Amino acid sequence: MYLVLYTDLDGDGKQDLVYTQRGANSIAVRLGVGDGTFPNVATYASGGTTPVELALADFNNDNKLDVAVANLNGGGVGILLGNGNGTFQAAKMIAAATPHGLAVGDVNGDGKMDVLVSNQVSAVNVFIGDGAGGLTAANPATIPVGSVPYDLALGDLNNDGKLDVVATNFNDKTLSIRLGNGNGTFSNTSTLNTNAGPIGVLISDLNADKNLDIVVVNQTAGNASIFLGDGTGVFGNPSTLNLGSGPRQVWVADMNRDGLLDLTFSNSSSSNVGVYLGNGQGSFTGATGATLFGVGSTPFGVTAGDLNGDGNRDLVVADSGSSTLSVLLATELCK
Repeated sequence: MYLVLYTDLDGDGKQDLVYTQRGANSIAVRLGVGDGTFPNVATYASGGTTPVELALADFNNDNKLDVAVANLNGGGVGILLGNGNGTFQAAKMIAAATPHGLAVGDVNGDGKMDVLVSNQVSAVNVFIGDGAGGLTAANPATIPVGSVPYDLALGDLNNDGKLDVVATNFNDKTLSIRLGNGNGTFSNTSTLNTNAGPIGVLISDLNADKNLDIVVVNQTAGNASIFLGDGTGVFGNPSTLNLGSGPRQVWVADMNRDGLLDLTFSNSSSSNVGVYLGNGQGSFTGATGATLFGVGSTPFGVTAGDLNGDGNRDLVVADSGSSTLSVLLATELCK
């Protein structure tokens, strides 16, 4: 397992799970019954080898969620169209070399979902959606970034109504920021230093100033870099937050229902996940630092959502080493 996401796939008002199974070259879907359990599993071939990241979007404009999955070691990107009842059609493939990071959004303003993937060499591939589930390479087809781009995130970083892209460059120890032109092309390049090997990246407004900020997971340093944005695509010097051993991914959500965003993260080397409470100013504290929770072996993906309908944010974790999912229902531990 690598990445896990939650959403309502079958329209019953209950949260479901979809995740990648690297060793089985598939994605898996578990439909929820509303109490935080997901008893039944269905699997679908990813169309390639070593599926890693995935994303959910409506690629054919039928108001049903579809899945995009990046197959790192062969096959490119698979698009599995959803039937609206929690099942999916066979993967339609898009040729892409060594895709890893994956982000979806309308980058050319035509109302149709597009796909960006990092190729783990030195570029991001851009594919433009046709609104019927098909995608073709943009012109130009690639965005130059740094060495070994790992993860991607899309967001409007300069408040011009156009999507921009951020890529983590593991070997360069940097972030590449490419501002979107609104037509599927990107320019105005800038680079941020992380001073460690960055893997995961997340874009969100952490300090409620209506400008997007960036959180980066630095795996080799065991910490996260937090860059606060000024709304023009410019970011200040980062603050650093210690995470643990081998951190892989971060997610933000209001975990203690105080109206402020908190930070959750996975530590692959110590088999735990953690929660830092946010102060609403772009930093994360807590009475004794992060609250840690043991999970399965080598956790990678982590996400937070209300899985049992009680109004509290729960955690679900993809445990790569043990090929399991860990579901942690919310308690008062985060207060």
